[in-house]
Amino acid sequence: MHNLRAFLDATGWTCIYGLNLGTAAPDAVAEEAAFVIHALGAKLEYLQIGNEANNYVRKNIRPSTWDPKAYVDEWLIFARAVIKRNPRVKLGGPDMGAVRPWMKQFADQAMPAVGDHIVAITDHFYAEGPPTSPESTMHNLLFNTKILHEIEVTKEAGAIAKRPYRMTEVNSCYSGGKPGVSDTLGSALWAGDLTLDLVAQGFCGVNFHGGGGKEIRASLGGALDGDHVASSEAADSYYTPIAGTRASGYLVRPIYYGMLLAAQMAGSDLVQGSFSSAQPSLAAYSSINVDSHSLQSAFFNKGSEPVEFAVRSPHQLKTATVVRLHGPSIEATSGVTFGPEISPNANWRLPAEEQLRPTSDGSFVLSMPPTTAAFVSFR
Repeated sequence: MHNLRAFLDATGWTCIYGLNLGTAAPDAVAEEAAFVIHALGAKLEYLQIGNEANNYVRKNIRPSTWDPKAYVDEWLIFARAVIKRNPRVKLGGPDMGAVRPWMKQFADQAMPAVGDHIVAITDHFYAEGPPTSPESTMHNLLFNTKILHEIEVTKEAGAIAKRPYRMTEVNSCYSGGKPGVSDTLGSALWAGDLTLDLVAQGFCGVNFHGGGGKEIRASLGGALDGDHVASSEAADSYYTPIAGTRASGYLVRPIYYGMLLAAQMAGSDLVQGSFSSAQPSLAAYSSINVDSHSLQSAFFNKGSEPVEFAVRSPHQLKTATVVRLHGPSIEATSGVTFGPEISPNANWRLPAEEQLRPTSDGSFVLSMPPTTAAFVSFR
């Protein structure tokens, strides 16, 4: 735990810490919670109790009678034990996929019981899976529509609970990802678009799942399904944004660049915009950065054809700086960048790669090659 605190201090990150509901006792969990709270201090966002408890029957952790009410009844026993030991504790939940009966039961039952301690409604989402499924394809990832139901159910639970809602675990394909999909430029485009879409829908944060292959194999019973697709065993999970070891060094996977693009809008206020003609392969998000007094936009072309369009704003804008997310191909697992390539231990800064000038009518013309994204700062 002290190493975790040192890591958080070094990176500037904070922690959402999960406690064991499936195979632990309430008193032991309360004791662990006290230790975590003391060790992590201000770096702890909140605690969660149980991970995807709606899957406990399938994993033979609970009997077939386990249902949403049984889950919340047991969750409350653990929560009250944690609260008794730690009266000022902050909790999140239910930390599972957005299955309406389970999410609604948590919001309906847990909030009246211990609502003062619950600070967030939390959700998990994987666009595809398992990796061995023929339906887990690049096209289905880029044009995935399952997220629409996920957003709807999570927003409902957030409204019932009157709490912010967060995506605390998300990635492209469950069980460690699919090689040739989860580790490609396509995953970067999907991750950047998904993150900004979730923020536009009111999610207060997004956490991508990652980690070493050894650790994720252990959590999945000893194997990654993606290894069967690749016909070899990978050192890291296929979807992890950061891969490597202390001995070999660390590197960023393509998906990290999609996250990095979306992160450029952190701390700004999203504004509404629209395309004059809707195209499923295109997505765009805009925000106002109060500190720099600039309009920022992120554009995604997930299609196989180049596009060119004019960007117009009711505000008088004089210049536009473009930084592009691109790679050799949609299937590329290397050579993917957003601005300069990130090397181990390197400090990254948003560069000024390309300048656009307004046309005579005050608009800016942006050309986008196939399967690329662009972050544009207007002033």
